[in-house]
Amino acid sequence: MAFSVVREDTASHTILIQSSDKNIPVSALSQSAGIIAKRLNVLNAGKSEVKTIEGSREIKITLFGTWDLPAVIRLLEHKGRIEFYLAYNRDELAKLLKNDNHLFSLLKHTNPDNDGSKIGCVQGPDISMADNYLKTMPQVPGCKFLWSQDDGNKNECLYALKMYGEKGSVITSGNIDAASYVDGRIKIILKPDVVRSFADVTKQHLNSVLAIVLDEKVISAPRIMSEIDSGSIEITGDYTENEAAYIAAVINGGILPVNFKIVHQN
Repeated sequence: MAFSVVREDTASHTILIQSSDKNIPVSALSQSAGIIAKRLNVLNAGKSEVKTIEGSREIKITLFGTWDLPAVIRLLEHKGRIEFYLAYNRDELAKLLKNDNHLFSLLKHTNPDNDGSKIGCVQGPDISMADNYLKTMPQVPGCKFLWSQDDGNKNECLYALKMYGEKGSVITSGNIDAASYVDGRIKIILKPDVVRSFADVTKQHLNSVLAIVLDEKVISAPRIMSEIDSGSIEITGDYTENEAAYIAAVINGGILPVNFKIVHQN
């Protein structure tokens, strides 16, 4: 099965990826090819061809024209799960930890927000030290710790996320209808059946931080300034056009049913 067939450009790169699941059903392979094609089309419309290889667990991607190849590689390896969580600030977390400051002491290169939405930021080996402590420290009821993506300066920042309701997150990938980008902003459209419940959450938690998580990494943490009742969410941040396009492409494509690895490229 092929997706996004291109008419006239010369091929610039060919990438072969293979499922980590040796028993992947044909339907799941085809579904994955469709998701990958949709992601690539957001990055560079009409400039790629995605084909499943009959009798194998492989997908062949052919790129035409000019591409940001490292971004494409990341896009092929990302599962694409998006979640929105309410976040604790530093003061709220300190109360949950009953003023045990050991976690805070491990965040040596702290650069928290003025409002405390980031618990702290660390670099290099300090990330592993703090992460190891998080795995062994007593469980904090109603709280999930996640790191941000590397900010480009080798800093990663820690967030304490609130477990909301039965599923923990306020919004998941299944609640998203579409994603796009313009002028460095990422726009997410929610499915109609969650517009009202999300509006209620934003109304009840004005001035709280809403952490946006992609594949277990916080990619943005905006503050809720007003009730969002339109079903349309805009994510702003220090994104380049390419970064915003990449995030929108992963969100818009959906979740890959299995993991893939690159086995060949030229």
